[in-house]
Amino acid sequence: MTRSPFSELRVNKMEEGKRRNAKESKLSGADKMDKTKRDESLQEAFKKFRKERQKAIRQSKQVSEETTKWRADPVRMNNLRMKFLEQCKQYFGVPYAKKYQQPGTAEFNAPFFLDCCGLIRKVLRDLKEDFGLKLVHGIKPTCLIHFL
Repeated sequence: MTRSPFSELRVNKMEEGKRRNAKESKLSGADKMDKTKRDESLQEAFKKFRKERQKAIRQSKQVSEETTKWRADPVRMNNLRMKFLEQCKQYFGVPYAKKYQQPGTAEFNAPFFLDCCGLIRKVLRDLKEDFGLKLVHGIKPTCLIHFL
């Protein structure tokens, strides 16, 4: 499976943040304040903040540019669409909802049920590495279909 450049950069950024947080967590709150006061003035702290912010903006632009290039490849996008459709076909026969099934039937006792949004959500979760995104609770997956 190919991962999107966005997901690779996001993982790298998360790892960098974890390392930074691990270093900072070793100091207590009072020690952090004393260390900050001793090591840098307000101007120096602002310069450091500004430099980090500019770096984050550059990384964001780089991710955006790479994602745009990644999506602009018509062959790749067509392959992704076909993969999405093939994954959807894996769920043929899964019942819509338990309340619409007759008690005692195989459909009534199915392990899970999928409605229209549930199908899209399930397929996007199955292909999250290919799409380079992770669905969060509360977002309707039908809003993401324009990516296809």
